[in-house]
Amino acid sequence: RTRLPAFDPALCTGCGNCWSGCPDSAVGAVALSPDRLIEVGIHQTGGDSLRPVASKLAAAMADLCRNSDSLHPSAGELLEEAYGGLKSKLPFPDDRKAAIEKDVKRLIARIGCLPLAVTAPFFQEPEGATKGSGELLALTLNPESCKGCGICIAVCEPGALEAVRQGSQSLTHVRSMREAWDGLPDTDMATVGRVADHPEVGPLAAALLARNPALAMTGGDGAEPGSGAKLAIRLALATVESRQVPRFKEFTQQVDETRERITRLIRDILSDALPSDDLDALSRGLDSVASRQADLSVFLGEAEDAIESAVDAPRLRRLVDLARRLGDLGWRLREGRQGLGRARLGLVLSPGAAVGWASAFPHNPFAEPVVVDATGDGARLAAGLLEGQLRQATEGFALVRKARLELEHPEDAARRWSELDALSWRDLSAEEQALCPSLLLVGDGGLLGGQGLSQVSWLLGGDLPVKMLLLADLDLGLTSRAMVDAPLSQVDDSTVNLGLLALAQRGACIAQTSLGMPDHLCTCLESAFAYAGPALLHVHAPSPRHHGFAPDRTLERARSAVKARVFPLFRYDPQAEGVFGSRFSLEGNPSPREPWDSMAVEHPLVSDPAADAGPFTPAHWFLGERRFAGFFSPLDEDAGEALPLTEYLELAEKQRRKKTPFVEKADNGYAAKRLRVDERLVRATEERLHAWRLLQELAGLVTPFTARVQQEAEDRVAAERAAELHAQAQEYEGRIRRLRVEFQEELRQDMRERLMALSGFARAAAENQPPTGGEA
Repeated sequence: RTRLPAFDPALCTGCGNCWSGCPDSAVGAVALSPDRLIEVGIHQTGGDSLRPVASKLAAAMADLCRNSDSLHPSAGELLEEAYGGLKSKLPFPDDRKAAIEKDVKRLIARIGCLPLAVTAPFFQEPEGATKGSGELLALTLNPESCKGCGICIAVCEPGALEAVRQGSQSLTHVRSMREAWDGLPDTDMATVGRVADHPEVGPLAAALLARNPALAMTGGDGAEPGSGAKLAIRLALATVESRQVPRFKEFTQQVDETRERITRLIRDILSDALPSDDLDALSRGLDSVASRQADLSVFLGEAEDAIESAVDAPRLRRLVDLARRLGDLGWRLREGRQGLGRARLGLVLSPGAAVGWASAFPHNPFAEPVVVDATGDGARLAAGLLEGQLRQATEGFALVRKARLELEHPEDAARRWSELDALSWRDLSAEEQALCPSLLLVGDGGLLGGQGLSQVSWLLGGDLPVKMLLLADLDLGLTSRAMVDAPLSQVDDSTVNLGLLALAQRGACIAQTSLGMPDHLCTCLESAFAYAGPALLHVHAPSPRHHGFAPDRTLERARSAVKARVFPLFRYDPQAEGVFGSRFSLEGNPSPREPWDSMAVEHPLVSDPAADAGPFTPAHWFLGERRFAGFFSPLDEDAGEALPLTEYLELAEKQRRKKTPFVEKADNGYAAKRLRVDERLVRATEERLHAWRLLQELAGLVTPFTARVQQEAEDRVAAERAAELHAQAQEYEGRIRRLRVEFQEELRQDMRERLMALSGFARAAAENQPPTGGEA
């Protein structure tokens, strides 16, 4: 490493992209209020004279941070200015003021080098809602872990991180900042929960503010700079730690409280049963105990004759055994032999190129127990290890259940103990199953997607809650020697479709996600580890060294693969309501109803940012990696009729003859060059399009059946409408006929009356006289 990231707190927005995008856990972030910062500083320096003014000093620091015109890039500058405005107002004698000022200088020497950022999510917004609730963001670099990949700099949109040349002076400064950061307290869990819902931070960056998730995986290993595989594993482990650590702490507290209740019950029983009327027997029992620290079980054995008539000795022995075993369980959960407590996760690494760096012995970057599969049968190894983990966890839950029986239902406890001895992990409640340690099987698509595909199917078809993380390199069968020599019709890579093939196991949680889409990745990780059954996560793991791109572009390559339909996102949740189609989602993909997404104007392949660059296809994505460089060549002037690749793919097979597909690539700001696309790359692009259309059909977005169903619905509605109109027409015609008859009858009556009036009959009839005209 020759360069280091340098942090400018004045430009930081607190988005979390830097610390969540670092594969080596080298960027550390902690959010804490000014009063907590001063409190930890006082504790470290022993400056007790500062305690009476600590709250005023913290308030002065907060006032300075609320003033946007004041810039304080370090804790030392902030403390110095805050105390400078405060010391003249202190109502203390001179010797007391001198002691306070001395401790302030010691405090500045201890934590003054820390860079502190005043950001909207952590300080300004909460401070605006409740005065005194704002927190400062302390962000530092671990120089022992950083490999200088530059991902943190690439993802920092405000430019708060920049690369500087590494020297002895800069390295010493970075180490001092990290040493001060290591002494800070952990981020408050309420803050983690609050910023997880913040649109600028999100759940992934929020989870990594806590130290357990952030340091579930460390640096200093043999992984390449910018390793996508390492970042994927790190985020998976961090998700488990973030979920399980609070639950484990709560369960440990329950175990301790249950043990305390059992201990109190034993004391009560003994105090009521001691043979106070037979002190000689009690004395003999005590004399038989040799050690000063008498073991309760030994004492009970010696004094059994004296107390047998007063207590239920078998029950008392059960209670003593419970207290001892609960104490042992609490110790294993909290500390254990290594001082770390019980692990929340077991890890099985299948051998392969993607995780070869992780199998180094004895040094490895994991804080969890790891088993490296050397047999090639990682699925069965993982299943066996998980059975053991679940059995051990079940024994603990059975122990707690027994204790609760003794406390709440002592009359049935002895009878029901045997039932609990046969307890299986399948008999546990949902809350207890959520407390069981998970097991993560990690492998690449080459191993688990080839001969190991049957193993994956076997695991997904069972009920063991094994979680699988399969890392895809998106070779697409183009660079392997066997596929290069194969006929064009056989150019295919089944490993890229592993997620699609796994959907056949409808009882498993399946997701295909990307490092470049952190929100989708976090959702998939959470749902996979929350699911009570097996789960598979298929993640694109770009490798700068093997795939041929700069280390700082790892996340950009992952994001572009999604955009180009090379590695589309999808998620299948077997617990969702409805049938398969309603449980399957393509949420997170750009332009999910279109065959291609448009090329982003900020993409490096765009020659004219102001122009519409057209569709972004897999061929455009292939241009960004050196491993595919041999599939492109400059378009000859005498080439056949040249067509853009998207237009070429729309033609039938016969129409493609004597036509040359090409793509355009920007050339350092000059006019775009036309590159001929090799036929194998055309086949791979077409295969990716077919796979994308299949996913669209599964999600019900765009299918050939949609038009048919729509036409049938329209025809049915039209037929119903026609029948309705026909019935209305008949009804109206009947009314018209009846009206016509009535009208004609009225007309005839009117004409008759008029004719009679004209002939005089009507008048003569009115006068009772014979008519004057005509014959009577």
